Amino acid sequence: MKNYFDMTRLFPVFGLALMVVLGCSDSSSDSGFEGNGTEGDSAGSGFEWNDSLVVPGGPDQLDVDLGGGGGVPEPDALDPIPEDGEQSSEEGGESGGTEEDSTGSGDDGESYSDGSSTSFGDMSIAVEVEGEILSGISPIQATVTGGEWILGVEFHVDGLKVDTDVVPPYTLSLDTQAFDDGPHTIAVYTADSQGAYASATAEVLFDNSPPAILKLSPGDASTVFYEDGPLSLSVEMDEPEKITELSMRVNGLLVGEFSSPPFTATVAYEDIFVEEGELPKTLFVQVAATDVLEQETEVSFNTQVHSRLRWRFDTVYEIKGSPDLLPNGNIVYGNSGGELYSMTPNGDVAWQISVGGQIKDGVTVDPETGNIYFGVIGDGNPIYGYNQDGSQLWSATFNSPPGGRIAQQGGSVYADLFSGTVLALDKNSGGTQWSVDLPESIVASPKVTSSGRIYTGCWDNKFRAIESSGVIWDFSTGDEVRSTAAVGSNAIVYFGSNDGWIYALNESDGSHVWVKEIEGNIEGEVLLVEEEGALYVASSNTYLTKMNMNTGDTIWSTKLDYIVDASPVRGADGSIYVGSQTDGLGKVFAVEPENGGIRFAYKVDAVIPDKILLVGDKLYFGANDRSFYSLWSADADLYVPEEVSP
Repeated sequence: MKNYFDMTRLFPVFGLALMVVLGCSDSSSDSGFEGNGTEGDSAGSGFEWNDSLVVPGGPDQLDVDLGGGGGVPEPDALDPIPEDGEQSSEEGGESGGTEEDSTGSGDDGESYSDGSSTSFGDMSIAVEVEGEILSGISPIQATVTGGEWILGVEFHVDGLKVDTDVVPPYTLSLDTQAFDDGPHTIAVYTADSQGAYASATAEVLFDNSPPAILKLSPGDASTVFYEDGPLSLSVEMDEPEKITELSMRVNGLLVGEFSSPPFTATVAYEDIFVEEGELPKTLFVQVAATDVLEQETEVSFNTQVHSRLRWRFDTVYEIKGSPDLLPNGNIVYGNSGGELYSMTPNGDVAWQISVGGQIKDGVTVDPETGNIYFGVIGDGNPIYGYNQDGSQLWSATFNSPPGGRIAQQGGSVYADLFSGTVLALDKNSGGTQWSVDLPESIVASPKVTSSGRIYTGCWDNKFRAIESSGVIWDFSTGDEVRSTAAVGSNAIVYFGSNDGWIYALNESDGSHVWVKEIEGNIEGEVLLVEEEGALYVASSNTYLTKMNMNTGDTIWSTKLDYIVDASPVRGADGSIYVGSQTDGLGKVFAVEPENGGIRFAYKVDAVIPDKILLVGDKLYFGANDRSFYSLWSADADLYVPEEVSP
């Protein structure tokens, strides 16, 4: 499409008469129209017209016969405007064109122009817009300087003519809503009766969209937890630098006002009248944002406050070992008073028995049969096998209690005795299948592979691979090895030592793959997550560290404030959960796997000594305050819409 002056608007037949009348006044009259004929009286009778006038308009040049033709040529009569401001040979003009930056300023000092201008002859034009960003109906003004009889101004957007104004001041009320949001070019073109012409452009943005909210935290129909601390609200905007005002309200109470990012607010629950005893409670959240164009966005949603603690069950004795899951969905655990409990997920006791002594190192469940295996410190130091209904399957006594948790694989159960003996028992009868004696005590739990090989550490500062035939190989470290190993599908075994180092060895011969120091005592099990290519290691230096399983390089290391002797575990939501202790207190940490950020930290007035059990979005663990706990996981969704009365 060619861009040229619409002469039917500039000079309609009846418009010529009007211009003559307007030209009756002095040639410098406010009308802005100037003649090019001989000087006449005030009635303008002295105007003389050229028989042929070349009037450039927009990107094309229009030949107009104002003397005898009196019409507008068809588009095929258009001749190109000379490029680079040079006059064509046919025109024989007096001066060349110029191109320069053009900046206009309106009376209010807020007008804006950022583009270029081109002129030919003794005239120029400037375009003025109100700011770099336009919305709604925006005024555009063109100011023409110099020239003789000004024929008018064409307004273009992105090369397409929008309108023509022949009466100064030359203005356009531009409906920016007719265009897509984003960058646009506004151009103005003018010409006079002597063949001079000029143009100017301005680069602007059209924005008719209200400010966009990209992310809300918490989100609509979401769950927050009372024990996690104050309510934290955050809003992420599409173009935060353009926001002039943002407000947050909870249940009608103003909790945050902002004029610039970040848009975050922290509110104590008591300040919004939420008490722990009345949970769960629904909160009505409102967010309103206004941008520099005074466009507004408002959203509202509900979130519910719940208790992170699902339930707590108090026993008479300390709980030092980790629980396990029965096939029927119940949770089984023991305490230091020799009591074995089976509890439903809702915290009800399914059955309870007493076996005497102390159940110190937790219980292990065969996921196929539901059989329960555990060791006891006491008379005869028995290892037990129980059915999932609480009936005894078998017992076997030894001269030493187990040094760690019982392991189960295939048709056998495996135990490390504190005295230094590694043994395999028949899982159905408890009969000894084989045993291997080591030179020092063992306090680690054995790691058993599908082939029946055992990996375990010893107080003689060595880590060993053991089979029924005896020790296959050993590897020396700088201190006792109490950590339970992890074995990858890459045939590499990983473990930690109290010397503060993590070791990666080849399964076949115990040869070194890599060794990395993280400091502190490492007593818990190393967590291997092969889909992430990572190891998670907790140590007494109070850090949880994520490492590359292939190189040992640290991916991140997060300080947990509390000493961590327990083993990290991975939840269904991907979070890493680990218990900790300090000065008789404990915390359960949920850690973001990508960056090590702490998702929540739940505090109990007791030590959490062992591995947490994760079942779906529920956590189970015992503590030395004689209580067994169940918490909701980091991503648990408990939102239930409130019933509305008809």
